[in-house]
Amino acid sequence: MILELDNKDDPRFAPFAALLGDRMALLTPEDLEHVAAELPADTSGMVLLFEHRWAEHIKEAMAAAGGFLVGRSVIPPEVLEALSDELEGHMATIAARNA
Repeated sequence: MILELDNKDDPRFAPFAALLGDRMALLTPEDLEHVAAELPADTSGMVLLFEHRWAEHIKEAMAAAGGFLVGRSVIPPEVLEALSDELEGHMATIAARNA
């Protein structure tokens, strides 16, 4: 079974919530130990780490243009959700003014 989750509010995430706790950052060996310790007896689990290979092309394009990466960061989903809510509210305000 393959289950893709991109939102911790997705009801399908619920069974994993207790295993992951409040972890939102990079996966560390300690995170794996925590997940393994939380698995019930006689069960198994899988942890999947992936990388965004499409980002390699951005790095190559920047280098080809003489640019360089100053820094990088992961924006937590909660921040993106808050921003989305704020933008929707702003767009509703604009629509109400133009109505």
